[in-house]
Amino acid sequence: MVKENPIHKQQIEPVLMADRFPTYDLDGRLAADGAEVHMILSGLETQLATAYWDAFNALPIVTRKIEGDLLESYIRGSARHMQTKYADAGGQEAATIACQNTHMALRVGLPIATVLSCIGESHKLAIHYVIEACAGDTARQTRLTAAINRLALLEMDIMLAYAEKLDRAAISQERQALASDFDRSIASLVQDSDGVRQQLAKQATSADHAARGMIAETPSCRTIPWARPSTGPIISKTCSAWSSSRRWSGRTACCSPSPAGLGRAGRSPHSSPSPR
Repeated sequence: MVKENPIHKQQIEPVLMADRFPTYDLDGRLAADGAEVHMILSGLETQLATAYWDAFNALPIVTRKIEGDLLESYIRGSARHMQTKYADAGGQEAATIACQNTHMALRVGLPIATVLSCIGESHKLAIHYVIEACAGDTARQTRLTAAINRLALLEMDIMLAYAEKLDRAAISQERQALASDFDRSIASLVQDSDGVRQQLAKQATSADHAARGMIAETPSCRTIPWARPSTGPIISKTCSAWSSSRRWSGRTACCSPSPAGLGRAGRSPHSSPSPR
């Protein structure tokens, strides 16, 4: 069974730019330098976006090239991203777009490294335009290219942080699914055990009833060897548990005769006296 990516089903909150931007704004000028880069690159965003998608289509891992109307749509979206991340470097929109790009890459199974390598191509072109615009001003070239590099590292940081959030969400969902499966399995086992116990109880009850029935059907008389007196005739007595038509055979007695029921010398009081 193919596991569904949780990002397909739920909205993962983007990484906050306010939590990341201060780490890269060491001199407090990153937003201003980014805006200056934007002024140089204004109107060139489409070329920067095209550089990204050309690099993407050239990746060995990409088997289906982005072409036609879809490519034009992607280029427009990337151009918007290029404009936003320099014009408002510290704004949340740039961070949100970076998270969306991460979302799309992971959804189609592309490693984040492939996306970063393509971003590197667009950054290379951006640096080329900046160096041309700052010809002869080495200090400005250094400052603005450093801003491009810092913003590139910031974007990579946001993308990797967002990818980690997605991984945690996937692991959490998988654990919840496993826990639910475990609970269902335990409930099924408990139900099965209850069924087995109930079946055994029924069988035990049936066996008990059968045993009681067998005991109830057994006559109260039992066959025992009756001692013949040493002298005199065979003891003869009618057993009350038998029908009156049956005579005592001399080997059956109602229960065991108690001592009180015997006369002297172990004889029955109903027996004939022994000849002297």
